[in-house]
Amino acid sequence: MSTTVSKPCSSSDGTLIYAEASGNLTNPSVVFAHGFALRGIVFDKLFSDPRMLDKFYLVRYDVRGNGRSGRPTAAAEYASSLYAADFSAVAKEFSLDKPVFVGW
Repeated sequence: MSTTVSKPCSSSDGTLIYAEASGNLTNPSVVFAHGFALRGIVFDKLFSDPRMLDKFYLVRYDVRGNGRSGRPTAAAEYASSLYAADFSAVAKEFSLDKPVFVGW
């Protein structure tokens, strides 16, 4: 069974993004981001599938304003450039090289 590692990731504007990873870091990395009004737990089935964990390093995060991530109050703090910065912060915190992004 794979161990899950949780980390708070600081985005470019200081918003904390909650992220988790499972699997072997030497495998190709896949980063999952959920859709509107959801949380990273929507990917629980994938994160408990031994076939996925054997082949990939799985990372998921709660998108800003959702789940355990920070909830900015100003509309400008939800700009698309900041969502991209959130992804970059997660990739950097987990030392990911060429991660594949899966958005849902």
